[in-house]
Amino acid sequence: MPARKYVKPDETVGMHLTAAERRAILRDVEFLDDDYEQPLRETPADQAIEFTLLDWDYLGGGLQIEAEAAGDPKRKKRLNGIFVRIERLLAAHYTDEEPE
Repeated sequence: MPARKYVKPDETVGMHLTAAERRAILRDVEFLDDDYEQPLRETPADQAIEFTLLDWDYLGGGLQIEAEAAGDPKRKKRLNGIFVRIERLLAAHYTDEEPE
């Protein structure tokens, strides 16, 4: 596996989310504030959403909580799918831990 890329804590990284994934987050995540909602609504569909690693981690955690609380199996599957994609982004591609 290639080494994860170091990014500064205030640096953003992009992830493409489909229109359906964006709608699911906007519709199904209760805690969403403007810092997340605005980029999800305003970033053109053909462009990646840009957040810091901390923001991606926070959003992923919120998705996981919402998925676990979901009574509807389809909603649970949809939110878990997005959560897994975010976790892969964080675990496989980027780190904010400074190289030694």
